[in-house]
Amino acid sequence: MLVYLAGPYRADDRELVCWNVKAASDMAAILLAEKFEVCCPHSMTHGYERYEFLTDADFLRNGIELLRRCDAVLLLDGWEQSAGTLAEKDFAEANRIPVFKMVEALREYARQEAAE
Repeated sequence: MLVYLAGPYRADDRELVCWNVKAASDMAAILLAEKFEVCCPHSMTHGYERYEFLTDADFLRNGIELLRRCDAVLLLDGWEQSAGTLAEKDFAEANRIPVFKMVEALREYARQEAAE
């Protein structure tokens, strides 16, 4: 099962951005160890914001295309305050990609899917 990690990236200062990337990377590592496949856009494009010609729309377009290929979405802490994450969540729901707010619920869903 390929899981897309959706959560805040941008923040008011560089330290908070790095914290967001670490939180997403930590969850990606946990899921990988549990035999999930993971799409973690935080780590895939970290630092790209230094390219001034890239816009938020570019990052969102890229994320949505990656999400389109995933089997489920796991929302990370702080997702409610992230415009990008809200857009990803809306896309997933509109395209019938299961969205989970808690990793335990994702794990249970994966167990049920494997049993079928």
